[in-house]
Amino acid sequence: MLVVLAGHEVSRALARRALLERLEARHVRADGRCSVGWAWRGVRLSDCTLTQQGAGVADVERITVRFDGRLRPASVEGTLRRVELSLTSREDADDSARREGSPRGLGIDVHVVRFEATLADLWLEADDVLLERGDGELRAEAKQGRARYGPLSARLQGARLRRADRTEVTVDALVLQAAARPAASAGVFPAAPAPAAAGAPPEEDEADALASPHGTAATPAPEPTAATPWTSALDRLGTTMARARRVLLPLLPGALLARVDALSLVAALDHDELTLGPGVLRASREARSLVVSYGTERGTQGPPLEGELRLPLDDDGELRADLRGGPVPLTLSTADDGASPPTLQGVLHMRVAQAPVTLEAEGDMTVRRLTVGHPALAAEPLRQLEAALRFDVRAGAEGVLEIRHAEAGLGALRLAVRGRVEGTARGLQARLAGELPVAPCDALLASMPSGLFPSLQGARLHGSFAGLGSLVVDTAAPDDLELRFDVADGCRFITVPAALDADRFRQPFRHRAHHPDGSTFERETGPGTPTWTPFTALSPYLVVAVITTEDGGFYQHHGVSHRAVRDALAANLRAGRFVRGASTITMQLAKNLFLGREKTLSRKLEELALTAYLEQAFSKNELLELYFNVIEFGPDVYGIAEAAEHYFGRTPNELNLVESMFLSTLLPSPLRLHAMRDRGAVTPRWRKQVDALLRIAHKRGLVTAGELSEALAAPLDLHTDDAPPPKPRPPAAPHRRVPDTFDDWEELPSEGP
Repeated sequence: MLVVLAGHEVSRALARRALLERLEARHVRADGRCSVGWAWRGVRLSDCTLTQQGAGVADVERITVRFDGRLRPASVEGTLRRVELSLTSREDADDSARREGSPRGLGIDVHVVRFEATLADLWLEADDVLLERGDGELRAEAKQGRARYGPLSARLQGARLRRADRTEVTVDALVLQAAARPAASAGVFPAAPAPAAAGAPPEEDEADALASPHGTAATPAPEPTAATPWTSALDRLGTTMARARRVLLPLLPGALLARVDALSLVAALDHDELTLGPGVLRASREARSLVVSYGTERGTQGPPLEGELRLPLDDDGELRADLRGGPVPLTLSTADDGASPPTLQGVLHMRVAQAPVTLEAEGDMTVRRLTVGHPALAAEPLRQLEAALRFDVRAGAEGVLEIRHAEAGLGALRLAVRGRVEGTARGLQARLAGELPVAPCDALLASMPSGLFPSLQGARLHGSFAGLGSLVVDTAAPDDLELRFDVADGCRFITVPAALDADRFRQPFRHRAHHPDGSTFERETGPGTPTWTPFTALSPYLVVAVITTEDGGFYQHHGVSHRAVRDALAANLRAGRFVRGASTITMQLAKNLFLGREKTLSRKLEELALTAYLEQAFSKNELLELYFNVIEFGPDVYGIAEAAEHYFGRTPNELNLVESMFLSTLLPSPLRLHAMRDRGAVTPRWRKQVDALLRIAHKRGLVTAGELSEALAAPLDLHTDDAPPPKPRPPAAPHRRVPDTFDDWEELPSEGP
């Protein structure tokens, strides 16, 4: 309503004569009540009352209309409550310049008790809005107002505008808030197909991926595109700048002075609000740009944080943004009383050219003592977080992202990256190099925010940690991916919490497990318990099976398989979605022994640290013994003793090669694949999958030709609850030894299903 009135050139003669005449003739009853539903310029009035001062239409001095109404000009939807609009005939300050006999000036006074409007995704609301137009000036004020656009919202108190030969805007207080958007489910890749319902038979392509982490049948790469995340962002930025010029130029006079006395910037986190400010914001128009500056109050620890934004008002100007200062305090809504507030300091310079749109940015920002809570990060808020980011980058509309230098820091950990990423007609091409500078292990752990490694609280380490790596990839040719990394992990655990102590697992212990509905329970296991199977009582074919399906380099690596990481990245790029991880047997053991099932960054980092600990604390055979006794094989079926009995009615040392390989194929999805046990038979397609894995084991030298032939010919019959126990048989291959040297991870051959 305000925009319509302020921007619409109201003819004084029409307002005094024709408009009033039209009102009286068509819309006003004898009692002064307006006809319900009268519309003008997209404003529909209802329940209105009209009064006038003056002898007649020609000599009217004041018209007052009181009404409620609705706004519907163009795509705007809005409501007006308790509006009083007055048109007053009066002399303007510039009336002396008019010709003699011309009509007197027209003054407009509007009071809106409440105003609401929506324009697409933009929502506006204001209370006690006053508007006056006359004497060559436009004056407006609002007691308070609110706005929302997507995740952005604003609240203001005491806004005033005066427009004559120049425009002056003042605001007593303004709060701008950005809410965290929910994380996208797909991440970098498109969403994966929905999982099958529990108990449904596995689809053929899903069975390949589940049963063999060595790869799936080749999946066509996604249709290549020249678009990249940064070119899309630059396109949006260029469009926004052009749109801002179209909107601002008609509204900005030759001179503009705007001031917000108390501007606060708020980031709405998961269960908290982080506030910068209040500070003073100023805006003014120069010859070719709109200049907006912001400065916080001077902090007790350093200079204020000051920033300036220059928005070009012509087609060839540059957008420039600069920020410098600090440390300045940040306010947390849930901060403990007496706790030192987090602080922010840094330097930022950004330049955006328009033709073509190109961004160059460099900065050095540091935040200290920050508390961050988000379900994707950790189960509990991360406290006392200290993070730093230094960068010097260039992104162009031609699709090239140059990372001249970038360094991210968390506590004592630093990661430096440099390189180039280019978008082509076939996809993305990247050549990156990274470095983890040497850092003491104990200092690394001590500097991490509380909540990031909850299971390692109280642990002590010695030694140092460092790493180097490089990545060369073309998403149109993922099989040519080159990934190299060398981690100098000299960290050694001196002390660990009691829950991690290796001696705890050399005697009976309590293991947390999960029911099919997700609820947890504890089961007693460990050496000496009825369901515990020592390594020496395992069928050697069980070791062959899990090394074939789960971790081809188990006996060579120290918890992380370089080849597995490379192959998993290539497979995911080839499929265009996440289809394979790079978890090793030790990683799976760390998850099952110590961690829950929540999918958070904290859990993944803990998994890596606990994997390193397990590799130090146990021998490879001890790790396999633990693994086979705690891993899940089906609904409420944990450990190899329960699995051998449940699926085949046998003991672990009786299992032959084909039975062992079948059990290993269940590990990626034991609940869904249990459908075959419910039916009492292995599907023909799944038997082909097992046979393909048997051939893989032979190719790697894990089984002999005779063992392969015997296994391929052997039946694969599942035991059911109502069937009599099978006839006992002697231990399988009692004198057999598993080779400890063979090729690491390998793709499933084409003869697989």
